[in-house]
Amino acid sequence: MQKWRLYDQVAGKLAGGKGVILALAAIALSAPAPASPPATIKPARKKSIAIQPRIIEGYIEHRDYPPAALRRGAQGVTRIRFIIRPDGTALDCQVVQSSGHSDLDRRACWVVTTRTRFSPAIDVDGQPTETYAILPIRWLIAQ
Repeated sequence: MQKWRLYDQVAGKLAGGKGVILALAAIALSAPAPASPPATIKPARKKSIAIQPRIIEGYIEHRDYPPAALRRGAQGVTRIRFIIRPDGTALDCQVVQSSGHSDLDRRACWVVTTRTRFSPAIDVDGQPTETYAILPIRWLIAQ
């Protein structure tokens, strides 16, 4: 299984310029596991990914920090797993490691599945292909 990492850093000013929110992301990508075939059919060999997907729009921004979490000073790392489809959209987001704050965890999945767009993974035949991503998001309020 091949894996790649893509690092992105996003920073935005809070209302009134009172701080900065940093969202650091690292995506570990690999080809999806094949579906379970009927017992009489031999599964097809999955193709290797030649070009990794990357975020092209919809980074986490200051406006994405849940207001209640901001007031509480909630910080942490949410690690999410989701599928990147050949059209560059994400679906089936699941929290695999909680930040300790459910509102931050829910917001991470919401942003990725509603606003973030990716360039899709490209297989060795040059075709866009479905893959999954694991994305750690660091929720940090800097003073």
